[in-house]
Amino acid sequence: MATTTMPTLPNIIVIAPTFYANSNNIRFAIGLETCREAARLGIDLILVDASPSEEIRDKLRAAGIAKDGSNKSYVEVLKQTYEGKKGAALREAVVAASQKVAAVAAESDTIVCFQEPEKPDMMRHWKKIVAHMVQTGADIGVPRRSDASFQALYPKEQYHSEMYGNLYLDSLAKAVDFGPSSSVDWLMGPIAWRNKYSPCWAEYKDGDLWDAQLCPMVHAQRWHNAKVTSYEITYQHPAAMKEEEEGSPKWTEK
Repeated sequence: MATTTMPTLPNIIVIAPTFYANSNNIRFAIGLETCREAARLGIDLILVDASPSEEIRDKLRAAGIAKDGSNKSYVEVLKQTYEGKKGAALREAVVAASQKVAAVAAESDTIVCFQEPEKPDMMRHWKKIVAHMVQTGADIGVPRRSDASFQALYPKEQYHSEMYGNLYLDSLAKAVDFGPSSSVDWLMGPIAWRNKYSPCWAEYKDGDLWDAQLCPMVHAQRWHNAKVTSYEITYQHPAAMKEEEEGSPKWTEK
């Protein structure tokens, strides 16, 4: 039986914005799991955190220490200094990743991967997503949730609203010839790009929420000829998130 050989991968740096009012928040427990997954898989993770407590940042750092006896730290936690919300933290994380790249690797050999901290299962998918980018010569990689896992593991309101949103954005993309990957999972959140395109994200000042991750991708493709690719994954969303959000007007509005 033929086997698929994983190509030589570039350097990978994952970034995420975090904020926890206290350590009792279910999202904090999930964020810790994301840090543990980064350490388990040997992936560098940079968090830009706006939590009020240094103790929270220390716990995130501790969760990112390898348990193989090496005590190597894979998680860097920076206190947010950029004014603003998620978008500001994302931009600060992009700058921090670029500075790390300058110290350890050539620009062309690094892929920056953005994800929300509440998606620990994403960590196990990044290497395959990056491998797909390498194999296809893509500059930007957008993971796509398999429909089965998406429908089963997300709140039903979010599944239907994001399915509609993705179809709408696909129609806009096709209308302007966005490229062969005009159909992508626009609203999942995670996205990977070659570091040379990092200025598209770092310099996008208008976005403070989802637009801070999405609009720069469109800018990179439309004005800088970045090639976008989509890669389907069987993403396992935390059950605790669905339990908290499904049927809640607060989260349905999101």
